[in-house]
Amino acid sequence: MLGQRFEAGGFFLGAPQNAGAQRILGSIAARQPKITAADREAAQRLNTQGDRAYRQRRYGAAIGGVADGRGVAAAIVLGASAVQIGTGFPRCPEASLPAVYAERLSLAQADETRLTRAFSGRSGRAIVNRFVKAFDGPDVPPPAPYPVQRGFTRPMREEAIRMADAERMQMWAGQSVRLARNQPAGIVTQQLWDEASQFLSK
Repeated sequence: MLGQRFEAGGFFLGAPQNAGAQRILGSIAARQPKITAADREAAQRLNTQGDRAYRQRRYGAAIGGVADGRGVAAAIVLGASAVQIGTGFPRCPEASLPAVYAERLSLAQADETRLTRAFSGRSGRAIVNRFVKAFDGPDVPPPAPYPVQRGFTRPMREEAIRMADAERMQMWAGQSVRLARNQPAGIVTQQLWDEASQFLSK
């Protein structure tokens, strides 16, 4: 089971496709205990009905707003059995991001990301740039459905990469953007594990 929260970058799994999505998607602290409780209740109910698939332990991964050891530990304490990290890794050299994208990741604050349907027609959290701001204007028509909107913006997005133009580039990022580390992924992974282990051992 994947429990994705408000803070996550990129596409949302089943997120409401409307302007109110930011207001109704909960934070990791608010939603993880509820997800864990609901999962356990479902497992117990089905187990009493003889469903062998639920006789073993269920595992749930927390997604969103986690990019350091403290966040990993917090998610586990709140009931997650695993954590899926996205925004913590794009600055790693293995991601091969355009240099201007990686630079914006290093400078952006949490409140400089926003849920938007501008690039694809589906809700996703991205760094706010000129295109995202323009698309949220009062006189701008709603986006076409996914994947039609993605097709409409593809030429712009590809040119933005060629021209190193961050103001028209699709730059997915979660609210933990400032925690992204410019180190090899293997080192970052080990650091996250070591940090989380320290917090969980206290």
